[in-house]
Amino acid sequence: FVIIDEFSELLVAHADFIKVFEAIGRLGRSLSVHLLFASQRIDTKAGDLMSHISYRIGLKTFSAAESRSIIGSDAAFKLPPLPGSGYLLAGGEEMVRFRASYVAAPPRDAVKAVDAEAPEDEQERHILPFSVDRVDTDDAVVIERVALPAPHHAQQASQGGQMASPAPGTAPAPGAAPVPQAEEAAPDFSQYADMSQLDIAVERMEGHGLAAHKIWLEPLDTPPTLDMLFGDLAEDPRLGLISPSWRGKGPLRIPMGTVDLPRQQKQEPLEYDFSGAKGHGIVVGSPMTGKSTALRSLVMSLALTASPLEVQFYVLDFGGTFSSMRNLPHIAGIAARGDNERATRMLAEIEAILADREAYFRKNGIDTMSDYRRMRAAGEADDGYGDVFLILDGWATFKEEYDGEDRRVGRMMERALNFGVHLVVAAGRWLDLRMDIQPLFGTKIELRVDDESASIIDRQAKKNVPVDRPGRGLDMDAHQMLLTLPRIDGERDPGTLSEGVRKSITTIKAAARGMHAPRLRLLPERVGVRELLAAIPELSRPMAELEAEYARVLAEEAAAARAAAPEGEVVEETPLEKPAVPLHDKCLVLGVEERRLGPLVFDPLKDQHIFAVGDGESGRSAFIRLMAHEIMRTNTPETAKLVIVDPRRSLLGEIPEEFLLAYLSLNDDIEGELRAIAGAITKKRAPGKDVTVAQLRERSWWSGPEVWVLVDDAEMLSSGMSNMLQPLDPLLAQARDVGLHMVLARRTGSGIMSDRFVTKLRELGGTGLILSGSPDDGAVIGRVKAVQSRPGRAQVVARNSGLFRAQIAWQPQSE
Repeated sequence: FVIIDEFSELLVAHADFIKVFEAIGRLGRSLSVHLLFASQRIDTKAGDLMSHISYRIGLKTFSAAESRSIIGSDAAFKLPPLPGSGYLLAGGEEMVRFRASYVAAPPRDAVKAVDAEAPEDEQERHILPFSVDRVDTDDAVVIERVALPAPHHAQQASQGGQMASPAPGTAPAPGAAPVPQAEEAAPDFSQYADMSQLDIAVERMEGHGLAAHKIWLEPLDTPPTLDMLFGDLAEDPRLGLISPSWRGKGPLRIPMGTVDLPRQQKQEPLEYDFSGAKGHGIVVGSPMTGKSTALRSLVMSLALTASPLEVQFYVLDFGGTFSSMRNLPHIAGIAARGDNERATRMLAEIEAILADREAYFRKNGIDTMSDYRRMRAAGEADDGYGDVFLILDGWATFKEEYDGEDRRVGRMMERALNFGVHLVVAAGRWLDLRMDIQPLFGTKIELRVDDESASIIDRQAKKNVPVDRPGRGLDMDAHQMLLTLPRIDGERDPGTLSEGVRKSITTIKAAARGMHAPRLRLLPERVGVRELLAAIPELSRPMAELEAEYARVLAEEAAAARAAAPEGEVVEETPLEKPAVPLHDKCLVLGVEERRLGPLVFDPLKDQHIFAVGDGESGRSAFIRLMAHEIMRTNTPETAKLVIVDPRRSLLGEIPEEFLLAYLSLNDDIEGELRAIAGAITKKRAPGKDVTVAQLRERSWWSGPEVWVLVDDAEMLSSGMSNMLQPLDPLLAQARDVGLHMVLARRTGSGIMSDRFVTKLRELGGTGLILSGSPDDGAVIGRVKAVQSRPGRAQVVARNSGLFRAQIAWQPQSE
């Protein structure tokens, strides 16, 4: 039975329900589904529904018209104002007048004492004749003497717990005394003193018969905990604390909460599978809807199905909630808001993992991530990582504070799932994400969103997500769901979540028995050039020797691939990638770069110019000093000469005379000296018409040292449209042909955009180092702004390597 009180009010609030009721009216009889409505008046919205109503009851109405609309007569309007008075019209028969029993009040005493001296349990009981007319109680009819029945929960005094009854086929003789019930306790109605007839009936029926099937389950109000969802968490000596049953379902398949399935009339665990095409995930919701908690639940749920060697997490925590999970052994690193260096290092690490794994798959003939997981479990393959997750809590903040990095992440996402790298983000709106990356998220978790048009799952179902209920939302099928709490202590109180998370992490860590994900390595705060040189033996090897070794390795790999290939199959000749910048004895060591925490080098055989910009105390002059010493380390006075332009004389005494071509300060005619040097270079080295193609390729039409022009504090050399470095401008474009290199350092600020010399170096593809500076100064190189950082920390903008950070090595001053 579908019983609805105040039916008209329901249609006012939910007009679309009328379609459901009409469907029940058409089909319900054959399905044993029946309707019973109650309303003060029939609303016009009822439409065709009334044609499906088989019986009608009209109580006292406000008007004759309302009476006629119900029972086809104005009789209900003429009823006396007695509650319960009404007419029943069923099946087209004549109306039946009745007066309904009132069950919302305590029962009236229907016992008439026949014999005041008789025992209470032998008093006569009377049934009052039921009629729509007034009943005279003097006409009551005595039917039999009976004993009062005991309440259902009272202990039965009769043998076997059954009530005593006359023998079959016999009846008590008229006037005969009742069967003695000496063993039965006197009834006690005191427990029903303050209960209505309906309450008493429910109380007496409770516990008897089969319980009705519960169509409406408990509302999703209290979130479950992960130990409730897993059910069988146990410590494994090899894997740590895991759920064997969920691990048996497959890799990266986890519970995340409870989903309500009203059509199936049940609630089930909310499951997600990150092992395939749905490996990227997104949580969207308005503020205070539980996005950060959802991410923490996801991380802990995955940690309870895999060991720290199988799943690793890198977390960009712009919501500030992951600090309590820092000790989870599966977490490689957490970067909080404002920790720019750790954040960019994290992105660089994931890029390196992705690139290395792509090469590893190609080299070892691994086709899919599923193959890699299977081979790694069998000990047949291992690159040091399992499935790698980048957790990004706060997409809008990330885009705002890391300009352009969202595109970097998007580029990684396009191919990441093929190599087991996953991205899971939290965002306030779907519109925060660019349209080109939205389809890449296969797993979508939508919590409550304030904008009614913001839901991409179901705008109508979104309206049913309650306010002020964190964790409530919609799954991909528009079912209502409630996400779990990230804890395994069985405590469902969100108020103690932080304490519960810490205790849960402690338990998981203890079960891991020392296992831990590879830690995120960071750039050093300071590094000396001498220790760098000692750690890089390749820098002492000539370029020709290295080229020969790379060629040999490539040939061996190609031969092995051909031997292993089936007959007739064409094999790629270069299965091993050659390093983009092979190290050799001519490379200048500049520091440590963040992508692989390897050496940052400047290769003068490939690049001609490099410049650095930064505020005071950022390391500009130290960079010029480092470059000077590296040039001298990799050359002799016969192969390199230095021109030092040093307005503040910070390099005075650093360069030996045998390497020095010119040392110029503000007291010198800088522009004149540079014009003379440029003229000499042009005269002796500019290629003439008689230079052959072979000579141009080998640069053999002239001989002599490379000329390195090192300029510190370049902003002091320009004024308005004039620049003391202008004489060198014509040679910059043909610097490789004439053996010229430019190394420049200057301050950041508004003047850098009008510095034509720096602009020329950028246009020619010179490597740029952006040291510490104010982002308020605007873009320095392309769209890249300076950031406040420690001395020597630089953003490197390279022609072939993109943007990355590095720590410039410290070169102490000469004594």
